[in-house]
Amino acid sequence: MDYNVKQTSRMQSVLIIHTDEHVRTAFTEKLCENQNIDILDRYILEQSTTIGINDIRSFQKQLLLKPLRSKQKAAIIKNAHLLTFQAQNALLKLLEEPPPETIMLLLADSKENFLPTVLSRCTVRTIPPEKTEILKNLMPWEEKDFGIPKALTIAQALGKSKEEALSWLLSAIYKTRDEIKEEIKKQKGYPVYDYLDRLKKLIVTANNIRYTNATVRLQIEHLLLSLVKK
Repeated sequence: MDYNVKQTSRMQSVLIIHTDEHVRTAFTEKLCENQNIDILDRYILEQSTTIGINDIRSFQKQLLLKPLRSKQKAAIIKNAHLLTFQAQNALLKLLEEPPPETIMLLLADSKENFLPTVLSRCTVRTIPPEKTEILKNLMPWEEKDFGIPKALTIAQALGKSKEEALSWLLSAIYKTRDEIKEEIKKQKGYPVYDYLDRLKKLIVTANNIRYTNATVRLQIEHLLLSLVKK
């Protein structure tokens, strides 16, 4: 999958489409890594309901800052399909002419809710289903039939592609984080430690695959076998 952004004015605003929020987030993180954009230079706007004009104005002020550790920065609007029409209109200038050294990334579940003027100012990147089939089952360890045979089968499939494996791991990390947040709410502030243990294992595996010459399949096998219930 291509995670590059060409440096033309039009290509500096990208609309990333996929129905799964975790897949969109994982894709965006990988794109930022490929563009060598440090996590400190990624500015994120995220709302759980609507994103209004005041949210956009506040976000624009943040983008006046120069990158801290990278040559460019990323302005990421998660769940951009929640932008009101007024907010979309306020965003037009920013999409057409982003601040210097800035890439605009809009993440959405579809392009149906966007004004034509927004779409015309963005390059639309739809993550194709055939590239994300393996990402659909992000929590195989929660299934009743999850055991050693299934763990080895999943590891074999993921082991064929470093990019697929990292995308799957990043999506699983974000989903596990969301589960931890939900459990903390239920437990009134007390995290469930097996969730935290799984999160640590996912992060270690992702880092091993990303930063070392470790065999992808063996890393995934080690992870999944450690999650098989005894």
